[in-house]
Amino acid sequence: MRASALTLALTLLAAPTAAHAAAPSATTGAPESVRATAFVATGTVDSGGVDTTARVEYGVGPLLTSRTADQPVLAGAGTVAITAPVGGLIPATKYAYRVVATNAEGTANGEVRNVATAARSTNGLAPTAATKPPTEIQPTVATLAATINPRGIATRYAFEFGATPVLGSRTAETTLGASRGTVPVTRQLTGLAAGTRYYYRVVAANSAGTVQGIVRSLLTPRGLLSVVLRPTSPVVTWNADLGVGGRVTGQNVRGIRVVLERQDFPFTSPFRASKERTTDSDGTFAFPLGRLRAPVRYRIATKGGGDRTVSAPVTVGTRVAVDLRIQRRAPRKVTLTGNVRPGVGRGRVLVQRLKGRRWITVGRAKVRQVSATRSRAKVVVARRTRAVRVRLLAQPRPTTRVASATSRAVLISRRSR
Repeated sequence: MRASALTLALTLLAAPTAAHAAAPSATTGAPESVRATAFVATGTVDSGGVDTTARVEYGVGPLLTSRTADQPVLAGAGTVAITAPVGGLIPATKYAYRVVATNAEGTANGEVRNVATAARSTNGLAPTAATKPPTEIQPTVATLAATINPRGIATRYAFEFGATPVLGSRTAETTLGASRGTVPVTRQLTGLAAGTRYYYRVVAANSAGTVQGIVRSLLTPRGLLSVVLRPTSPVVTWNADLGVGGRVTGQNVRGIRVVLERQDFPFTSPFRASKERTTDSDGTFAFPLGRLRAPVRYRIATKGGGDRTVSAPVTVGTRVAVDLRIQRRAPRKVTLTGNVRPGVGRGRVLVQRLKGRRWITVGRAKVRQVSATRSRAKVVVARRTRAVRVRLLAQPRPTTRVASATSRAVLISRRSR
């Protein structure tokens, strides 16, 4: 003998009055919806102020050899009404049943009642039902699907669903005709939570019996609208720190896993995962990335939650780092030296002077490659009758991975008369 899965409808009848935890109490009610292979057991359970489980024990005659699955009754729920469909029975047979409640303080057995199943219809069978994958899933809406064969008897069906495999909710029943073929059915659920897993199954019944489809699950997408990524700067000085951040917009954006993917210069290889973070309550995220020495391209992809949203890629470039200082002063001239990182190789370093509001090029510095990551520049500037500002402009070769940049300006005082 097999027991159908238990579905309990819990209805609050009275608030608990016990001041302390106690053993539960249970009463067995009259049978309802008695058919050839099924009936609905009823009763009440009081948890006694402690988390409690309720079940129905049943069997042929006085022997209660079968039981339904346990269903929780929460502490503090007071006295609740129990309804438990029992299926897979033998037609025209007398059964005994009772409601049983158990918690940490003890077990309570309701009184044993009897029920006689109806005789099987001579020209009808219980329906068949199969739960199918959903036909539509949106952040807050899903369309459940199933197939049912009424097998020649008018049949009712509904979908049971919930956020756990226990289910707990049920759609309104719909009646099918007395056909003998498989009929596809659907039911749309609304008001769901985005980014949440739901469980569901179809239940079908006619005068010959009740059947349940398997329990399936679906995951609603998070309903993300977009993912935006922004670097701290589109171009950073060579070997300077870089950070990127952004925001995920949409529904339920807190706690989303986002993956920073990178593509290295010259941007011919695929993107690869670099780092992961979890979004804050407003969907924002940030990645400190350390020092950058070559151009790189980044994008953000969401991870999990039933969907994948990818941002537009952003490219971060690098520019040379140039410093300049006065090495030696003479009455008629000043010697300046500077470093360019990384080394400019066959590039060039120009000397510029501020004229009015414009920088004009007045010469070319002597450059010596010190290492692969540093070039040293030297320039001698003649003192003029008035003070001038001078800077270096480093221009790497166009084929390099870094852009041009200037040093800070230094002031050359006027020459003595």
